[in-house]
Amino acid sequence: MVLSCSVASAYTEKTLYKFCSARRCADGEAPGGLTIDQSGNLFGVASLGGTNSQGTVFEFVPGTGQYNVLYRFCSQADCADGAQPDRQSLVIDTQGNLYGTTNSGGNHKRDGVIFELIKQGSSWQEKVLYDFCSKKLCKDGSAPRAGLTYSGAATGAPYDGVSPLYGTTYYGGVNGGYGTVFSITPNTGGETWTHKRLYAFCSLANCVDGTNPDSSLYVTIGGNIYGTTLSGGQAGKGEVFELTPGESAYSESLPYSFCAETNCADGEWPGSGVHDDAT
Repeated sequence: MVLSCSVASAYTEKTLYKFCSARRCADGEAPGGLTIDQSGNLFGVASLGGTNSQGTVFEFVPGTGQYNVLYRFCSQADCADGAQPDRQSLVIDTQGNLYGTTNSGGNHKRDGVIFELIKQGSSWQEKVLYDFCSKKLCKDGSAPRAGLTYSGAATGAPYDGVSPLYGTTYYGGVNGGYGTVFSITPNTGGETWTHKRLYAFCSLANCVDGTNPDSSLYVTIGGNIYGTTLSGGQAGKGEVFELTPGESAYSESLPYSFCAETNCADGEWPGSGVHDDAT
């Protein structure tokens, strides 16, 4: 089948907002991914900029073109509320609250936090749900760079606010600091949350199970977790991994290690996650 030039070029680009439009980039700079709510409003993070130059959470309303900064990080002393939210898509729950991670900040060696932004009328209040590197030698992980997800996220349904959220840390863990996969689950009432390390990378000889996960996860309805690591694997160039829940722990399998072909014709150092094609 041959496509005409008119069909192939049917898409056009429209700039909706230019970051760093405010003085001293108070509106944020270096934005990450976007999440859309049920009303069609867009939410995202900027890893830099803001009043404190440590990033923002923002909202953009396509219908009116209105851009709002919802939160500016490092608003608390020593950035206890987090700093520099990296490239990620925020999680939105059924009440319209937002969840994400920051790469830095927090009370423990500035190794990042999990945060919730709670909508209260026309304003937003931040709550730190977990402060990384809380355990000795950062066994719980550090630098959660890729945000959060949940089982069923791929369907487009909002987060229910009671089931686990899942994410990765680029560093930390029990095997030399090569990263972790974790879950965080609200306790009754949602006032406190429980963090659980599900897997620590470089658990196998020569780190063939991967190192330094740096992308978002995909979680099936059954609870299997898929993702990629930036390095490690059979050739040390990254891999696709699967974590399967067991009675007491998760087990890892390795569907693919990159650079399996001559001259790495299949690619190396995967910087994005994976998704199910729903077939």
